[in-house]
Amino acid sequence: MDFAEAKVFSDSLLAGGAVAGWELGNYCSHGKSAVVLHVSKGEAKAVLKIFHPGLMEQYGREAQLIRVNRERELIDKNHPNLVRVLDAGVCEDTGHIFVAMEVAPGRRLSETLNLIPRENIASLIEQLASAAMQLENWGFTHRDIKPDNIHVSEDLSSLKLLDFGVLRPPGDDSATLLQVSKAFVGTHQYSPTEMIHGCEEDTLDGWRAITFYQIGAVLHDLIVRKPIFQYATARHADLVRAIDNDSVVVKSDDVDSRLCNLATRCLLKKPIERLELIRWEDFKRSDSVSHRPTLQARKDALQRQLSIGDILGRVDAIEDAEARRLKAIALRTIVRATRAQFDNALAELGRIVPTRSTDLVGGLYPNPAITYTFVAAPNLGLTLPFRIQVAVALKEDSSLIDVYARASKGLAETEIGWNSLGPAMQSLDGFADVFQAWMLSIIEELIRR
Repeated sequence: MDFAEAKVFSDSLLAGGAVAGWELGNYCSHGKSAVVLHVSKGEAKAVLKIFHPGLMEQYGREAQLIRVNRERELIDKNHPNLVRVLDAGVCEDTGHIFVAMEVAPGRRLSETLNLIPRENIASLIEQLASAAMQLENWGFTHRDIKPDNIHVSEDLSSLKLLDFGVLRPPGDDSATLLQVSKAFVGTHQYSPTEMIHGCEEDTLDGWRAITFYQIGAVLHDLIVRKPIFQYATARHADLVRAIDNDSVVVKSDDVDSRLCNLATRCLLKKPIERLELIRWEDFKRSDSVSHRPTLQARKDALQRQLSIGDILGRVDAIEDAEARRLKAIALRTIVRATRAQFDNALAELGRIVPTRSTDLVGGLYPNPAITYTFVAAPNLGLTLPFRIQVAVALKEDSSLIDVYARASKGLAETEIGWNSLGPAMQSLDGFADVFQAWMLSIIEELIRR
């Protein structure tokens, strides 16, 4: 539902009195099918998620009841990094489906990414993994771990994972089967390719691989300080294509390389590789492990390190290949733009220059990108054919261009050194005048010879 629908629904709830003994207070937030209100019961304060009855019929009331009953199983279960579920079920008086939870302190991680101290990242990701592992030990997978579902304390040192609305035991697809709408459950931007295409393995390992990916996506955001695949969120098709095809290699100059490496492994496309290269203990800080690992554990760690090297080597190769591909595209674009400017210059000179042929080589300086071969023009005093070559050079990030030119009298390979045609520039717009002036000086020199 949108905000307007949520406002109408929350106003109707406030006019109707208590829900399951909880006195309703201010609006807090809303989701796809429910609103969240601040509530109280005696001295107890909480937030209450109340599902819209009309949307429940649309999405499937029976499926939602199964999910709420899963949340009920968390009542009286405690973990320092999981928000506590206090109550859940169906209100006898109103018929509303609801879930009551403790008020999570602090703010959403999605609102504080730029504020998190770099030295806190390792501790926060350890806490998040601990919460997800505890859910797994209780027989559940969260399925929607993302910065919006994580609250960080005011001092930015601790977190709580919340929103158990799509909690699922491995092997139990009863809610999915009863769901009227077969819409995706979770958040595409923070889900791996096997999940968004519905081909995940419905086992403990299959869902653990998804959990590792989602924790890795949060770790990515903490390190990079922006949402994963943010560049591809304008269109859903672009986002799916990025999740399927774009390798994520996390790098940072001011974050421990171990954390960058961990995030990269978590975000591998193949779930089997995630499971091979990641263990729950990988999320623990080295200073939090007090015991010395067993001999077998040490051997296993070295074996995994070999596998990590193999796979990350492939990731680096993919990244290098992509960089080369993008640079080649940039070069082709610049060569075409250079030729257009040079052709404009020749057109402006008109009959002053002889007839010519053009060879678009496309090389990168010091190799020529374009070769122009001019015929002899005795009426101009040019008794021999001559050649002019143009070269371009790209700076490191391909944002600046250097242009060079050289000429030879006759068609032998006798070109002298390259001449720079000006300082590095971002665009070739208007560069035809520079080419024109250089061309005139070359023709004048050839005539004098």
